[in-house]
Amino acid sequence: GGVVPVRDLKAAEATKVFENVYRDVNIALSNELAMACEAMGLDYREIRDAANTQPFCHLHLPGVGVGGHCIPVNPYFLIERASEHGQRLKIPLLARKVNDDMPDHVVGLVVEALRACRKTVGRARVAVLGISYKPNVKEASHSLIHQVAAALRRKGARTVAYDPFFSVQEIESFGYVGASSLSRAVDGADCVVVAAAHDEFKEMKRSSLARLMRRPAAFVDCTSTFEPHLIESEGLVYRGIGRGVWGR
Repeated sequence: GGVVPVRDLKAAEATKVFENVYRDVNIALSNELAMACEAMGLDYREIRDAANTQPFCHLHLPGVGVGGHCIPVNPYFLIERASEHGQRLKIPLLARKVNDDMPDHVVGLVVEALRACRKTVGRARVAVLGISYKPNVKEASHSLIHQVAAALRRKGARTVAYDPFFSVQEIESFGYVGASSLSRAVDGADCVVVAAAHDEFKEMKRSSLARLMRRPAAFVDCTSTFEPHLIESEGLVYRGIGRGVWGR
């Protein structure tokens, strides 16, 4: 904390942008490693936690993508300005693409999970838990879960969303059917997609959730919050970003 002096305003602005680019690249790397873990039957959360015990490793958790006003936007300022000075920044540009492509991957997880339930997206009721881009705040700016939901609707799904930080009217302004409570959102759902690690979602009872859903049902975790074997113990099909240790 505190004030960190630098040479001038240009250096101060670069400091902000460099920090945003670093986080964006780190998240992109985490997302790519997480998808590799899915393919190889590994648990990214377990491996990441072990790797981060080393002093120079600071891997982020993967997710739907990168939201907010800063990280999805500011790298382009640096990319453009560097280009004007003859420098092509390849890694920041690639990181932007990796993170912006994550909604497609999440849609694929939903489709796969429903298929394991012998269901199709076109007939599914999908409950989206959390429209904020980060936990325990009311902020949906550039939240990429909206792209996931829109893609599912184009495939014929009905998306119902609940977020304790938004009113039903606010949720519906993003194109969802709004739910006033967690139980109302998941009641009759064929698939639950946890998109934000809000405390309310972390504390929900798995057994109660499973009883409310239309079985067989699927559970897709975009937050690395829920343990696959515990979700599967309730009779649900589990899929999660980077959690390649699901049973079926």
